[in-house]
Amino acid sequence: MFDKLAERLSQSETGLAALTNLLAAMVQAGRDTAALEAAIARALGVGPGEASQPDRQAQPAQPAQGDDGLETGIFHVLEVRESRPGVVRAYCQAEDGGKQAVFAKNGNSRALAGAVGRQVTVKYRRGDKGLIAVEVRPVA
Repeated sequence: MFDKLAERLSQSETGLAALTNLLAAMVQAGRDTAALEAAIARALGVGPGEASQPDRQAQPAQPAQGDDGLETGIFHVLEVRESRPGVVRAYCQAEDGGKQAVFAKNGNSRALAGAVGRQVTVKYRRGDKGLIAVEVRPVA
């Protein structure tokens, strides 16, 4: 009986560790974590309100965003440079006159590189050193 209990505890510890890692990744990416926090609270046998209150206070307030945590803006592309292999950093001027670094890769990097001197609509999330483009479209 002790062996079965020890095995079950080991499995639940592994599962909770995986859930905790997933929660950390979602917080870092700026995603909504309410459903995952509730699942962890159920797994721990704690009420959802009891487990999530301290975590909510520790997180910085997020600006109003869409359901997916992304923002959209129109930028004038001033210059594009390769930041790392496969990643470009575009120096852009926002509609309000402020300058931003916009990082992109894959098709988004090609869209930014082809739009130097023109305006683009960028769907992005905020990163440590600038904006991270999720979608780039030229303004018609």
